[in-house]
Amino acid sequence: MKTKITTLFLLLCLISPVILFGQRERGEGLEQVGKKAFDSGDYPKAIETYSALIKRTNGIKYYFERGKSYRKAKMNNEALADFNTVISKMNSDASFLQFLSTEYNPYNWRGWIKLEMKDYYGGVYDFTQSINLNNSNNNIIYSCEGRGICYYNQNMFKEANEDFSRVISLDPNRLNSLKWRASLLTREEKYNEAINDLLKIIDLEPNAHKIYNDLGVCYVRLKNYQQAYIQYKKASDLAPEISLYYGNTAMCLAYMNKFDEAYNSINKSIELDSLSYFSYYQKARIFALNGKRSDAYKSLNRAFSKGLNDAQAFERNLNDFRLIKNDPEFKLLLDRNNIKINLDKTLASDNQQAQKVSTEAISPKVVSDTQVDVDINIPNNPTKYPYRFALIIGNEDYSSFQRDLNSEVNVEFAERDARIFKEYAVNVFGVPEDNIIFMINARSIEMDRAISKINLLSKNTQGKAELIFYYAGHGFPDEITKEPYIIPVDVSAKDLKYAFKLSEIYKELTEFPNQRVTVFLDACFSGGARNQGLLTARGVKVKPKDNMLTGNIVVYTATSEDQSALPYQDKKHGLFTYFLLKKLKESQGNITYKELSDYLKEQVSVKSILVNEKEQQSQTYNSPVIQNSWGDWHVK
Repeated sequence: MKTKITTLFLLLCLISPVILFGQRERGEGLEQVGKKAFDSGDYPKAIETYSALIKRTNGIKYYFERGKSYRKAKMNNEALADFNTVISKMNSDASFLQFLSTEYNPYNWRGWIKLEMKDYYGGVYDFTQSINLNNSNNNIIYSCEGRGICYYNQNMFKEANEDFSRVISLDPNRLNSLKWRASLLTREEKYNEAINDLLKIIDLEPNAHKIYNDLGVCYVRLKNYQQAYIQYKKASDLAPEISLYYGNTAMCLAYMNKFDEAYNSINKSIELDSLSYFSYYQKARIFALNGKRSDAYKSLNRAFSKGLNDAQAFERNLNDFRLIKNDPEFKLLLDRNNIKINLDKTLASDNQQAQKVSTEAISPKVVSDTQVDVDINIPNNPTKYPYRFALIIGNEDYSSFQRDLNSEVNVEFAERDARIFKEYAVNVFGVPEDNIIFMINARSIEMDRAISKINLLSKNTQGKAELIFYYAGHGFPDEITKEPYIIPVDVSAKDLKYAFKLSEIYKELTEFPNQRVTVFLDACFSGGARNQGLLTARGVKVKPKDNMLTGNIVVYTATSEDQSALPYQDKKHGLFTYFLLKKLKESQGNITYKELSDYLKEQVSVKSILVNEKEQQSQTYNSPVIQNSWGDWHVK
C-alpha cells in the first residue's frame, strides 16, 4: 500500500508541471492572438480576445490592452472606461507598474481621449499625471505635446509654448509640436519666431503646401509682400487645385501695385471656387486698392449674394478700402447688407488681428463715469506685514468663456469688486503687493494653481502666515450632496467636476498651521446670483450644507441659506463688498472682526431691502478652536 501511494505521488509530481505549463501556454497563446490582432489592425478581434482574458483572469494588463484596442477602433467611451479601471487598480498591482512606459501609461492614453473629446482641462490633468508617473524622454514628448494642445485650445498660450518647446528641445524634428508652436506664435503675432518654425517644417516636409501658405500669412503681417508672394506662389504650384492660394497671391500682387497680374490670379481663384464669397471679396479689395470703384462695388455685390456677412472682415481690411470708404455708395452697400463698422477707423496694418480676450489684457484701473466713495481716498497703512498673503479673484465674465451663455449670467461689478478690494488689501490690511495673487475672470486651471500656491506659502512660512481669500463671482450647490462650489468662468454649473468645493478651499487654506485665515465671499451658493443664476431656467434652489471649519479661520459671506448675492447699482459694487469696503475705509482698519461682522449684518440686510427689495443677510462663521478669540482680532 505504501509503495502504491509513493508511486502515485511521484507520478503527480511529474504530471503537474506539464498540466500547469500547458495551461500557461494556452494563456500566453491567447495573449499572442490579441497582440497579433491589434498589430494587424483587427481591433474587433483584439477586443474580443482581451475580453476573454479579462473574464478568465481579471488582469489589469488586459483591461489596458482592451482600452488601447477600443481607442484604435474609435470607441472612446469604452476605452475611457477601461483606462479608468486601470488607473483605479494599478497602484495595487506591482507587476503592472513594472510595465509603465509610454506604451503602457494609462494617463497618457486617457489624456489623448479627453483631448479628442474636447475635455481640455481633463486632458491637462491626465498628461501631467502621465509625466509624474514616467519622466522618460519618450513619455515627456508624447505627454507634453498632448498637454500643449490642451493648453492651446484653452488659449493658454504661455503654457502651451512651454510644452511644445520642451518637446522640440528633446526632438528637434517633432513635426506636430513644430506646427502647433508655429500656429501659436502666429496667433500671438510673433511672426519672425513663427517663420523660423515654419521654415524648419518645410525642411522636413518640402511639399507641405499649407505651410508655404502659413509662411505667406506671416510675411504679409510683416508687410514683406515680395516674400509673401513667393510663399503663396509655391503653395499654389504644389496644390494648383486650391482656390485660396491664388487669392492670397493676388492680394500680394495688388499690394505691390502689380494689378494686371493680380487680376489674373484672382480670376483663377474664382474659376476654382465660384460658389464661395471669399474670392469675390478679395477681388473687390483689389479693385478698391486700384481705385476702380464701380468694379469694386460689383464684386462686393457678388460676395454679398454668396453669403458675405462678416463685419470683422471689413474692419480687419479697412485699409484696402481706404480710397472708397467715404463714398456714399460704399456706405449704402454696407448698410444694405447690415455691415456695421466705424468707417473713420484706420487700421495700422493689413489683416490686423482682433484684440485677444485675456485676463492680462484688462486695464489695471477701473474705468467708470462716476466716482464711488469707497473707490477713492483709500486710507494708507504704511506698515506692511511680510507674512500676510492674499488670493483675490473677481469672476465676472462667464459668457465670453462659455458659448451657451449670454451676458445676463455675468456677475455684475465682480471685476470692480476684486480690483478695489486689492487696493484695500495693500493699503488697509497691509499686504505687500508682491504677496498678492490677483485674478480676473479666472479659469479652472488658473484657480487650481492659485489655490495650490497660497497653500504652499502657508506650508513654507512655519506657522507665521496670515492668509486672506476674497472671491466675487458665481457660486453653486451640488443638487445631490448640497456641497457649495465656487465656479471658474470656463466651468458650467451643469458639470461641477472642474469647479471648486468650498470645503476643499477651506481645507487648502488651513492645512498647515498659520496665524489666521480670513475669507470674504461675495457669492451665493443657492443657484441665484447678482443678475441671474447660471441655471436660472431650471429654477434650482438648494439650501447648501454648512461647512465644517478647522484651524484659525473666519469666513464672512454675502448671504445666508438660499439667498442671492445682490448688486448695489448706485455704488457699482456688490452690496456686501460695498459695505465691507465702506467700513474698512471709515475705520482705517482700526476695527475688530466682531465689529466688522456686526456692521455687515446690519447694513447689508437693511440696504438690500431698500435698494433691491429682497432679503440678503451677511453671515460670519468661525472654526470651533477660535470660538472665544476671533472677535477680538484686528484688521490692522
